[in-house]
Amino acid sequence: MFKFKGKSSKEMGVVIEEEQLFLAKAAQKYEEIDINGRNGSIFNELGYSNVEIPMNIQILNSAKLDDIFEWLNGPGEFEYNGRITTAYFYNEISPQRMVSIKNAEITFKRSPFWKLKESEFQIINNEVNNEGNIFSKPIIRLEKGKNDTVDITIADIRFQYNFSNETYVEIDCNECIATYNNLNRNRNLIIGFEFPKLLPGKNTIIIHSGDPVIKIKDKDRWL
Repeated sequence: MFKFKGKSSKEMGVVIEEEQLFLAKAAQKYEEIDINGRNGSIFNELGYSNVEIPMNIQILNSAKLDDIFEWLNGPGEFEYNGRITTAYFYNEISPQRMVSIKNAEITFKRSPFWKLKESEFQIINNEVNNEGNIFSKPIIRLEKGKNDTVDITIADIRFQYNFSNETYVEIDCNECIATYNNLNRNRNLIIGFEFPKLLPGKNTIIIHSGDPVIKIKDKDRWL
């Protein structure tokens, strides 16, 4: 069973024949460069491609056919086995009539990465563990202690944050934005071009100055 746009396949009367297709892994994009006089090629990694997945579905309730076509259309949050990603249904659905069941072939694309459906902030001390199998770009929440300024290194990225009247700040390492009560606070953040990226396994945290409470969520990510 899967969910798309908040509706489950069970609720919509759809059965998947090959659920293992959802376990397909994203391909690494790369640029291969040959240089005259050099043996072999140079490979520059360019991130990961979206995953394209064909699947066969059975439509148990023909009365819901129009609703199913509308449901499996466009982008939306896709949930499977306790993890979520973004899926894109843009291809034509071609159902084949049977006595009581319609078979349909459909192809969709999804984001290369999965994250946990339920992710809560966890208090972190001197290390944080990414339990996934690919790097993650977490949300970091710093709650103010006695000091106005925090100087910290997370996963080899050092940055500072200067609290003014805020009691906390949330730093979204994927969107590269710091917020307090949904207000932009990037002007208080001193950081280079890169935001912290958690590699699989243990990542070190070092507090150089300040006394914040450190909380992190969306720390685990899978291909």
